Amino acid sequence: MGARIMNLTHTLPRLFLAIGMLVSFVHVQAEDTPAAVAGALQMLDDGALSDVTGQGGLSFAGHIVIGGGSVGNGQGANIVWGNFFGGKNFYAVTQGYAGTLDIATLSFDMKMLPDGSQQYVEIGLPVFMRMTDYGYTGFGISNEPSGNLTNNLGSVTINSTITMQGAVRFWAH
Repeated sequence: MGARIMNLTHTLPRLFLAIGMLVSFVHVQAEDTPAAVAGALQMLDDGALSDVTGQGGLSFAGHIVIGGGSVGNGQGANIVWGNFFGGKNFYAVTQGYAGTLDIATLSFDMKMLPDGSQQYVEIGLPVFMRMTDYGYTGFGISNEPSGNLTNNLGSVTINSTITMQGAVRFWAH
């Protein structure tokens, strides 16, 4: 079987399409909530709107299976990073990238700075993350983009659970 190379050019648009479908699904479900059924939406003035809290943003949970779901099963993807240095092409290659990743409650929200001067984007860290047979079978440097390695610098297999708390915040200056 020839080397398979993960192509992010095709993967990312599919991911964004899936996120868009999820947001549409959440929107449709929100229309069936008791508050939506109870009556029409009413516009709030700035004072009343500033007192509204909670239930904002988007939250995601996922079960992601990569390359057949298990490192070493022969179905993992190869990831190739191309570099040009000193007039030559070099490729950093990760072979057999595979595993299962479960993520619970990765959140995105818009919030206001405590002084009320500016909004910022808050990305909440996932509360729970489990990696099962997650990793790669080989890593090395190659002179060809096919992903074939002649020297393997090692492999990694992770079976672990991580719990996190906190957030990363972004704002403009």
